[in-house]
Amino acid sequence: MAHSAYTGAWFEGMAEWAGGSAAVVAPLLCELFEPRSVVDVGCGTGVWLAEFLRHGVEEVHGVDGPWVDPAQLSIDAACFAPIDLSRPPRGVDRRFDLVTSFEVAEHLPAESAAPFVEYLTGLGEVVAFSAAIPSQGGTNHLNEQWPGYWSALFADRGYVAFDLIRPQIWLSSSVEYWYRQNLIVYMTEDRAESFPAEPTPMVLPLVHPELLELHASSSPFKRRVEGLRAGLRLRTRLKNARKRLTRR
Repeated sequence: MAHSAYTGAWFEGMAEWAGGSAAVVAPLLCELFEPRSVVDVGCGTGVWLAEFLRHGVEEVHGVDGPWVDPAQLSIDAACFAPIDLSRPPRGVDRRFDLVTSFEVAEHLPAESAAPFVEYLTGLGEVVAFSAAIPSQGGTNHLNEQWPGYWSALFADRGYVAFDLIRPQIWLSSSVEYWYRQNLIVYMTEDRAESFPAEPTPMVLPLVHPELLELHASSSPFKRRVEGLRAGLRLRTRLKNARKRLTRR
């Protein structure tokens, strides 16, 4: 995870985007799981954790790279630990009621994906997780994958998927599209047995309309569409010309 990509200004921008989303999603997660403790892996400045505290969570802990400036944290600096997430530690010393990791995994190299999921599952029985899909784009995205890729890694650790949050936030303009598109909850099979909803057999690889609109407005996409239209117009003209020649 190249620290040079993650400046103070970058974290400020991410905090601004995350704040409104956290205000909507954190209470949904609190209602579902009633956590007393939450750990956010790749927490940035701790905006999500601050929101969990506002909704009654008693204890929060955040981990991210050593390039996070403690002065920018939205939580007590004592609740933050710097960790190289591309080489997460093995064998954690405690577990939390809820583990979150939002739009972080895509910033890690592919060889870190399995160790990263192992680290997340070592922290608790319930993991709320989102990661960028292919062509989503962003700063230093190294491993954009469809959700099935991550579901398989969680399944290897004995966790099953629950697509609980996306249907509730899909149309919410207060939540950034990448959370609406990517956020899935994973639980241990034992925890899932007592949960009042059925696991999701297959997590659908959805693309949010806002992402499609962004791609549609990009210059390369426009040029491609215009090229296709020009080709169609040319074929139509040639077809009409052949018809005229045939009539003669």
